[in-house]
Amino acid sequence: MPKAKISTKFDSLEPQLVSISAVEKTFEVNVQSLLPISTSTSAKSNGSRAHSPASKITVTRKALPFIPAYSITTHKAQGQTMSKVVVDLRLPPGKEEVASRYVPLGRVKSRKDIAILQDFPFSALQVKPSKAQRAELDRLNRLNEVTLERYQTWKQ
Repeated sequence: MPKAKISTKFDSLEPQLVSISAVEKTFEVNVQSLLPISTSTSAKSNGSRAHSPASKITVTRKALPFIPAYSITTHKAQGQTMSKVVVDLRLPPGKEEVASRYVPLGRVKSRKDIAILQDFPFSALQVKPSKAQRAELDRLNRLNEVTLERYQTWKQ
């Protein structure tokens, strides 16, 4: 991981190398539904289905502890509703847009479905709109006033 900002303290590893050990898990699996039905005479005579006595097996699995993940850009996420979101509110230096933070936070139905990756300065949520965005908001406000005047007789 050449650009990693972490340092390891393992003597046998070079700097910026991270050791990931395989994890071994042992569990039982019920295979009764996968076994063939017994054709013994006792099973035929009483009309019941008899299965082999060994209906459970023990399985040991060894794997790297990775969790599949998926990511998309803020622009791709616009208009979508997602079940869970992990968002990093620390953006790289440069041009910031309100949508860069608002869009990912608004993709879920509940705040319980958002995980914020790391601490961030509160000022990150206080990005001021650009001149073009401000001009568009002013234009929409003027249209709203004209519409309200034009249709004031419709008020109940």
